Amino acid sequence: MIKMYFTGATHPGMVRENNEDAFICQYIWDEQHVLCVAIDGLGGYEGGEVAAGIARDTIIAYLDKNRMGDPLDLLKQAVTQANNDIVTSQAQNPDYNRMSCVLTSGLFELQEGRLNMVHVGDSRLYQWHEGNLRKLSHDHSLVGYREDEGKLTEEEAMNHPQRNIVERSLGEKIHHLEDKGFIESAIFPINDGMRFIFCSDGLTDMITSAEISLIVQNHLDDLDACVGALIKSACDHGGRDNVTVVMSCYINDESGTDATEGVSTVEDKPTTTITPPAFRAPEESTPQDDSGDQAVKPTSPAIPATPVQSTTSNTHSEPAEPDETEDGRRRHFPWRAVLFLAFAIAACLASLYGGYRMGYRQHYIDLENKVADRDSVITVMQDSLRHVEQEKYDLSVKLDSINHKP
Repeated sequence: MIKMYFTGATHPGMVRENNEDAFICQYIWDEQHVLCVAIDGLGGYEGGEVAAGIARDTIIAYLDKNRMGDPLDLLKQAVTQANNDIVTSQAQNPDYNRMSCVLTSGLFELQEGRLNMVHVGDSRLYQWHEGNLRKLSHDHSLVGYREDEGKLTEEEAMNHPQRNIVERSLGEKIHHLEDKGFIESAIFPINDGMRFIFCSDGLTDMITSAEISLIVQNHLDDLDACVGALIKSACDHGGRDNVTVVMSCYINDESGTDATEGVSTVEDKPTTTITPPAFRAPEESTPQDDSGDQAVKPTSPAIPATPVQSTTSNTHSEPAEPDETEDGRRRHFPWRAVLFLAFAIAACLASLYGGYRMGYRQHYIDLENKVADRDSVITVMQDSLRHVEQEKYDLSVKLDSINHKP
């Protein structure tokens, strides 16, 4: 028996009134293919939720219409199309000209036993198996790079003032499938009992990987309860951002493979295995919210049972007025401002250089004219001297002739 159980939920958190996140967890094409995506909208009240909605709708529609080909390539094409649709929508609606989103998507091939991942930004994908949590994606952020390189600990990265500056997102500019430095893609083998967590940074900025691992361990028989517990824990620790979690569990009773096989990525980047330390208790001073689990689906039957049907959320809504409080909203790395400044500096330098060249040329022309004038004066003087010499010679001849007369 080969099955996939999956569920997902999203919550606005404890600080924000609107929810800019979206997600997908559903069968695609048939019951042998499952699509899971966690989407985090950017741009604040200028349309982050709209960008997330466009990404969700575009990915589903594109894959529904295109079934032939390599699943990883199709997923990359769908994400690229979502990016371009967001850019097009920006041009059509100036109010949302800064909207974008980040996402982590996975297309499961159940019969083949593999997961195709396409990832942009700092949302995340984790694999949990037998008590070990493995981070499969890589944060496309300044802080994320340093954490992956071991220059920052997880706690230092979570509390870093620049943790929310992302270097890649959907909606920055039109992209083509072959563009480098945009999409991170990977293929991972999946084995019996493995669980996968797709989440926005509203979860991972609030609770550690150790807490995530322990919560999964305590809810092995109920994915809905596990997703609800993860979201509640993030809210209990402050809930500064929207929180989205999509989970899946792969069951393959026919598999004889070793579940501890290493993963193999397309980009050949090392993954991180996380050994859980002690669980961090929620802070007592953190505000509680009785409605913290309202976006989570009702408890599902224990695993295994009938596969959990997918749930979607996040309808389009008009952005609210900006909140004056500092809530840690994620910011784009200001590439456009940097490029504009670079072009302005280049234009100034070009103008200065052009002026210098024109001045130098005029100086050279003036110098040539002066030299020509000097040469003309010298020529006239030389002609005058020759004339004087000739007259002197003629006079001398006349004097000689007079002196020698008989």
